[in-house]
Amino acid sequence: MEGVRILRGVEANIVHARGRLDLPRELLSRLDYILVGYHEGCGLKVRSPAKNTATMIAAMEQPGVRVVTHPGNPAFPVEVPVLARAALQLGVALEINNASFSQARRGSREVCSVLARHVALEGGLVCLSSDAHIACQVGQVADAWQVASECGIAAEQVVNRTYEGLARFLRLDEP
Repeated sequence: MEGVRILRGVEANIVHARGRLDLPRELLSRLDYILVGYHEGCGLKVRSPAKNTATMIAAMEQPGVRVVTHPGNPAFPVEVPVLARAALQLGVALEINNASFSQARRGSREVCSVLARHVALEGGLVCLSSDAHIACQVGQVADAWQVASECGIAAEQVVNRTYEGLARFLRLDEP
C-alpha cells in the first residue's frame, strides 16, 4: 500500500540442542522469513562452542530460516569459522547489529569483528540491523556497518542494503 510492503517474520528462539525453535512449524510456514538466535532465559543453556555451533547450524537448516541473530553474542560462544562456512553453504545471513555494541550482549564487538572477517573471506552474507528495542533506534546501523566494512564485508554481501537485494535474498517473488 502506497509503496510500503509489510513482511511477516519472526525472531525465533533456539530452544533445543537439535536446533528446534520455540514456535510451531505450522505458524513458521506462513511467514516470509525466520530469524533465529540464542537468548538467555529461553531454555537452552550455554554449552561448549562446538555444541553451540552444531545447534545453531541445525536451526539454520530448518525451512524458512534466513538470518541468524547476534551470532557474536559472547554468552553463547561458537566456532566462528565453522559457522561462517555453514551459513554460506545454507545461504543464511549472519546478523551484525548495533545494540550488541552498546546496550546488550557486552563484549560482542570483538566476536562480531572475527565473524565479519570470516564471512568476508568466505564470501558469505550479513544482515545489518539496529536490533532496536525503542523506536528512536530503528534503522540505526552505523556501528554495525563500521564493523562490517572494517573487516572487509563488501556492500554486496549485505542482504538488506536495498529492498531489491532483500527481496531476492528472501525469495519473495518465488512461488
